[in-house]
Amino acid sequence: LDAYRAILSRLRSAGLPVCDDPLKVRRFALLQQQKDLAAAPPAGIPAAAPGADDAQYPGDDAPPPPTVRATADQPVLYSASLDGTIRAWDAVHMSCLQVLEETRSEVSVVHHSPLIDFLLTGHDDGTIRAWNVDTGSTISLRGHSNTVLCLGVAAKQKEGIMLLSSGFDGQVGVWDLTKHRHSAVPRLDCLFKASEEEVLVMLLNPFAKQYITAGNDALISLWSLTTHEPQATM
Repeated sequence: LDAYRAILSRLRSAGLPVCDDPLKVRRFALLQQQKDLAAAPPAGIPAAAPGADDAQYPGDDAPPPPTVRATADQPVLYSASLDGTIRAWDAVHMSCLQVLEETRSEVSVVHHSPLIDFLLTGHDDGTIRAWNVDTGSTISLRGHSNTVLCLGVAAKQKEGIMLLSSGFDGQVGVWDLTKHRHSAVPRLDCLFKASEEEVLVMLLNPFAKQYITAGNDALISLWSLTTHEPQATM
C-alpha cells in the first residue's frame, strides 16, 4: 500500500492524472488484460482460423478435454473476468484448458479447493454458484443480499466440509458441503452479521481453527472456525 501511494505521489508531482480508487484501477487492469488476450492469444494456443466457431471456446481452435482436473503433473489455475468468462489454465504452460460462461450476474470472486469436486463463484447479485467443470452446469446458492466477495472451504472439526462466504452485506454465511460434496447441493447452516460495513477480505486458518474478516469498518475480526463466535477485534 505504501508503494502504491508513493507511485501516486510521483505521478501527481509530474502533473499526470491519477485514480485514487484501487478497485477502479483493478477493474481497468482486468479489462486491459482481456483486450490483450483477445489481440494476442497466449503462447501455445494457435489463433482460431477465420470463420471458426468460437461461441463455446473463445480464443481456442479446438474444444478442451472433457475433464479438467488438477493433478501433480498438471496443476490447474482458475480465473474470472468482467467479460463473464471463467477460464481454467494449465499452471505450468499457461495454456487455456477450458472456458465457462456466466451470463446472469458479474463474477466477483472465484474459488477452487481440493476438498471438493466443483468450482465456486460469488456474484454481484449476492448469488453463489457451484460449477460442474466437466459439463458447465451450475447450482445457485442464495442467502446474501449483496455482492459476494469472499469464499473459503475448510474441513469441519470432527467430520465434513464447510463453505464460508461473505461480502458487501457484512454477513458471513456458513454452508454445509458434507452430505452432498459430489452432487454440489450445499445447505446454508447459518448467516450472521460480522460487520456493519462491507466485508472485503476473509482469510481461513484451519490449523488454528480460526478465520479473519476485515472490511470498510477499519476493523479486523478474529472468529472461531468451529463455533463462529468472535474471539478478538483489532
